[in-house]
Amino acid sequence: MRVRTIIPTVFGIAAAAQSIATSIASAASAASTSNVTTINTANSVDGAFNATVWALIYSYPLFIFGNFAGNVLKSVGVNTIFNQRNLASVDSPGVIKPNIDTLYSRVVLDLSQKDVVLTIPNITDGRYWNYPVIDSFGNIIAELGNLNNVLPGQYLIRRADDVLAEPGVVLAKDGGDVVSPYQGYVNLPTTYGTMLIRLFVKQNTTEDLNILHGYQNASSLVEVPRSVTRAASPTGNITSLGPNGSLLGISTLEKLLQFAASFTPYNQPENYTDRVMVAGILGAAGVYDEAYHPSSSVNLTQAAVVANASITADINNPSHIRNFTNGWELSIPSYQGNYGQNYAPRAYIAINGYQQQTILQTLYPGYKNIGFSSNFALEANQSLLLTFSKKPVLKPSGFWSLSIYGADQYLIKNSLSRFSGTGEKVNGNGTAYDGPFQVLIQNANVTPPANWTGNWLPGAQAFSFIVRWYAPEDAMTNGSYIYPLIETIQQIR
Repeated sequence: MRVRTIIPTVFGIAAAAQSIATSIASAASAASTSNVTTINTANSVDGAFNATVWALIYSYPLFIFGNFAGNVLKSVGVNTIFNQRNLASVDSPGVIKPNIDTLYSRVVLDLSQKDVVLTIPNITDGRYWNYPVIDSFGNIIAELGNLNNVLPGQYLIRRADDVLAEPGVVLAKDGGDVVSPYQGYVNLPTTYGTMLIRLFVKQNTTEDLNILHGYQNASSLVEVPRSVTRAASPTGNITSLGPNGSLLGISTLEKLLQFAASFTPYNQPENYTDRVMVAGILGAAGVYDEAYHPSSSVNLTQAAVVANASITADINNPSHIRNFTNGWELSIPSYQGNYGQNYAPRAYIAINGYQQQTILQTLYPGYKNIGFSSNFALEANQSLLLTFSKKPVLKPSGFWSLSIYGADQYLIKNSLSRFSGTGEKVNGNGTAYDGPFQVLIQNANVTPPANWTGNWLPGAQAFSFIVRWYAPEDAMTNGSYIYPLIETIQQIR
């Protein structure tokens, strides 16, 4: 039996910071079982209640940002790279639902006083890598990686408003007006932002990890004085903007809107044409003058129910979904990575998969839903069998994984220490196998026969999995690739 989750708990952040995510999920559950009126975030709204609904949808990513930033800042300061040095494990998962093929490095960007220079090393071994720059709402503003043919060197990260430039990236190699010594400019629309650097681990060996550690050590962020300041800057440091001076203190909807009130004046919408509309709706919701002014006529809990019903209605709109074979789905491209004026999917992805990359970098297909985490609850004697027509079609540096997690959203302990499967094989002549193959997801306590153990992914009765295609070719979205067939079967003993 597959369990459909509309808005699950937070992916990609520490487990301790799920209080708002839990209330969001509860509101979503209520919204899915009752006849709730919804709003369209693409339009302006009237009245304090609808404005509050809209403000919640708009502000949900700020809770996730606050949690991400607060946890990073417990270890390092702003504009400093916090490197993960080893792959996630059962004993040290690092984040909820970790990807065990990648070393991550985390950054909290603070451009309130200075610009920042990012140095990218020369990565020449053909592996996948990406240094994305993300605004405080989760929009990918720049992807600096091998798929973009980005050159090693220095990149200046600055506020777009200070230089009166469009948000985005300008590269010297593309003919941009970039002054030496920089390879490019990243124009961030917000004062604060994040980075989640990804380096693919070819082999979990000391040798390969040492190579990656060298790349991490050669990567840096350095603050530099800015020549012009046109945008307003907040007083104090970033943590002072959070409730009680803590970015980890956003534990209620009221505190979320209070945080939005203190944060949004310095973190404007990416689209300039939205700024007046956004300020007007937030004001109508009582989010203004760096404080939240609740209306006695607005029930905030009910507003959250409508907010989540509105998000659900938007992401489940058939025109926003791409359907593939065997029940697999993807969102439309504008609902992944950079959302523009699509505030409902921006909130959904912030809650489900903060810092999700664009479709150029990664596809996150979901089974019978566009939420890329597919959840299952099996009977005691059941297993799940995935039959692949062939391995995914990816670019030379691409890789893919099917990663499985327990009901607690962490890796499932098993005798093989196996948490992800690719089904990769080699023919007898040493060439890569590209035919059909199967992956068996079966309880970690029930070992299948020897002829299955190579393709066995140990699971549990209740579990979820995430499929990731990194560096996908067009075949993965143009209908020519046959997505895996999923069947519930009797356990194989």
